[in-house]
Amino acid sequence: MFNEILKKHTKPCTCREIYNISSDLEITIDQKENKVVMWGFNHKSDRFLNLSTKRFQKLMDGFKSVASDLYSSGNYYYITIDTSKKESRADKSYEVEIEELNKKIDCLNDIIARLEARNNRLEQEVNKYKDFKRNLDDLKKGVLIHNARGAGRKAKFTDKQIEEIRRLREDG
Repeated sequence: MFNEILKKHTKPCTCREIYNISSDLEITIDQKENKVVMWGFNHKSDRFLNLSTKRFQKLMDGFKSVASDLYSSGNYYYITIDTSKKESRADKSYEVEIEELNKKIDCLNDIIARLEARNNRLEQEVNKYKDFKRNLDDLKKGVLIHNARGAGRKAKFTDKQIEEIRRLREDG
């Protein structure tokens, strides 16, 4: 019963409904758009019901989840439904919004893929330039290529080649 009440009255509408909880208990809900007034009555004892009790906690919690304002005055409960939290739409505008969002997501995924490819290309270029810079610094220091003794004026060797020449000279 409470689910039926929540399903109908958590959306803006204009109606007045009386729900019989049992033979002697009833809940009356008067709703105008997003303003809801609710009260309960016990016919057996001719008294208003306290809807804040544990018995009606599920109902009150349901209204609290969609309410922007909820207060009680006497035996009446005044609820203002927050239309930004739960907005009722009869048309298919949600489907249109979903399609538009999916198109935007696809477009953004394409942009991300292009940016990742560009980033990878730039990282490779940066690594290549770092290698060039390191080789240039080594050349300026004379570490990689230099004149070997007795090799002639224009002959230049790397450190590995110089080590190979020394080894061959020592071996005879």
